[in-house]
Amino acid sequence: ADATAAAAALELRTAAVLVAIDAGDWGAARTEAEAGCKLAAQLYPPSSPALGMQLLRLAKLQAHTERLPAAVESWLRALAILRTSHGDGARLVHEVRRDLDRTRTRTRTLTLTLTEPEPEPEPDPEPEPEPE
Repeated sequence: ADATAAAAALELRTAAVLVAIDAGDWGAARTEAEAGCKLAAQLYPPSSPALGMQLLRLAKLQAHTERLPAAVESWLRALAILRTSHGDGARLVHEVRRDLDRTRTRTRTLTLTLTEPEPEPEPDPEPEPEPE
């Protein structure tokens, strides 16, 4: 009974993600995907492709909403599952690696941008002396 209720709840969460995406409400889509991943983790074994696909969707939404460190974590979890279920040579696995690398690059770029010191202001030029 609990598994049936969890499965139904996961279906509702998945539908809510799609509705939010269609509406362009990326924050709501991410929130629903996060809840869906928690339900999927309860329903499926840790190496289940279904869980991997839920994590993949979550990672994409986290990256889209600039939750980059969380996105990297979700990509890594999805990659570990999908490499096992689909194999290292699978196109999906290559796409996940590509997206993970892009998100890591964006994270590093953002970190560098945030930690760069402010440039020193240019000193005011000395005023020209008044002619006598």
